[in-house]
Amino acid sequence: MNKVSKTDWKRLAEMSDEDIDTSDIPELGDDFFNHAQLRMPAKNQ
Repeated sequence: MNKVSKTDWKRLAEMSDEDIDTSDIPELGDDFFNHAQLRMPAKNQ
């Protein structure tokens, strides 16, 4: 299965952090981190 990416990787790589619109992503507050759990993936043998 070969799917061609439609992402403009060159343009994305040239963007600065300030160019990225994150206005639709809510900030994570203390409540989130107070209930967060660290989950480590199982090791493959």
